[in-house]
Parts: sequence; C-alpha cells; structure tokens
Amino acid sequence: MPKNEPLVTIEGIVMPADWDAEGHVTAVSVSTSDELEYRVAGRKSRGLFQLLRKPVLVRGYVSETEENRLTIRVESFYGKSQGPAPAGSNGQ
Repeated sequence: MPKNEPLVTIEGIVMPADWDAEGHVTAVSVSTSDELEYRVAGRKSRGLFQLLRKPVLVRGYVSETEENRLTIRVESFYGKSQGPAPAGSNGQ
C-alpha cells in the first residue's frame, strides 16, 4: 500500500483529459457528482479509455499534486451498467 495514499472507491463519469495533435484521447479523468475530478493513472487504468462518457466505479489510491489536482492510481474498476467484469478484462 502506498504511503499516505488512502484506498478509496469513487463513482463518476469517464471524461477525456488530454489529447494528442491528431485529436486522439491520451489521458482520462473521472468526474464525480460532487464536482471533483480525478486524473487516472497506472497501467490498470487503460481500460477506462473504452468507457468514455460512461458511469463507472473506480477503486484506487488517491493523491494530490502540487497544483492541487487529484489523481487516482487505479486498482480496479467497472462500468456501472455492466457490473464487475471478469478478472483481466478491464484492469481488475
């Protein structure tokens, strides 16, 4: 477990956070109903790109950058309309 980073579960919508020169999404964040935005990180977060603009539950370690931005290092996630996916299919 990372030092000083709580393991939490957040619920929100996957949104594009950054794009390359050709307009392809290169980073995503999860926007929550309480208007917080968590930039996602970690290799397990890759599957979230396929859930753009969809509701999700994400479990991971939260930290705050020097610019006061929240980041969640993804441990697992699933699309709310899907329920949990089989292990390995979306980063779980």
